[in-house]
This record gives sequence, C-alpha cells and structure tokens, in this order.
Amino acid sequence: MKDMMVRALLEAAHIQAKRQIVVREVEREVPTSSGGRIDIVVNTDEELIGIENKISLLSRMT
Repeated sequence: MKDMMVRALLEAAHIQAKRQIVVREVEREVPTSSGGRIDIVVNTDEELIGIENKISLLSRMT
C-alpha cells in the first residue's frame, strides 16, 4: 500500500513494477538545464519520475 501512488503513475505510463517501490525523495519545482522547472520529481529506487501539472490547460479545454 505504501507505493500505491507511484505504482498508479507507472501504470499510467505503461510501466510494470515487479516489486515494492521505495520512494527515496520527492522534490517540487526542480530546475532544468534549460532554465525551466519540473513541478514534481519523484526519485525511487528504480525510476525517476517527472510530473508537470498544467491546471490552466484543463480550464481552457472545458
């Protein structure tokens, strides 16, 4: 149950986790080499997951 959120993200990306996922670190607003920022970065024992949250895009679609 501990890794349910990360498993759901991986499943959405069609990546199958074969064992329990250990989350090492979660960071917000991580700078990129091009001067931008990644909203959320989840560092696990096997994966590095970057999440971009675009709320304004959803409001334009409705």
